[in-house]
Amino acid sequence: MRVRTCEQSIDVFVPVSVVYGQWALFEAYPRFMSGVVRVRRGDGTRVRWTTLFGGVRREFDVEVTDQRPDELIAWRSTSGADRAGAVALYRVDDRTTRVRVRTEVEPEGIWEQVCAASGVLDQRLRSDLERFKELVESTTDPFGAT
Repeated sequence: MRVRTCEQSIDVFVPVSVVYGQWALFEAYPRFMSGVVRVRRGDGTRVRWTTLFGGVRREFDVEVTDQRPDELIAWRSTSGADRAGAVALYRVDDRTTRVRVRTEVEPEGIWEQVCAASGVLDQRLRSDLERFKELVESTTDPFGAT
């Protein structure tokens, strides 16, 4: 199956620097991304992901290909299926940030292909962004406090 692209945006009511700080903290992704079990930063620009989707556990590596404070974080897989994405941040005003996430995933196996074709991946991304918004707006220390 070909690569599936998903794109979603959401406005969060915190300054862009706070939003960027949360997105740059890869290890916190399991707090708001469904199916993400663990994310660990490796050497330099390498990041190791562990996911669980449809009962299938996968581990893969990504490389951060572009990272500009308060603007952008982009990545591409270096192992496993083709995966790529970017989160772009736009300052709306001093207390509002628009978050736009674009992901590209090559579904592996029949279950992921069905989910991609039926729009489940789009809904998961939307739900992840809503959880991110709740997290970053509701906590006094979004950078890792539990």
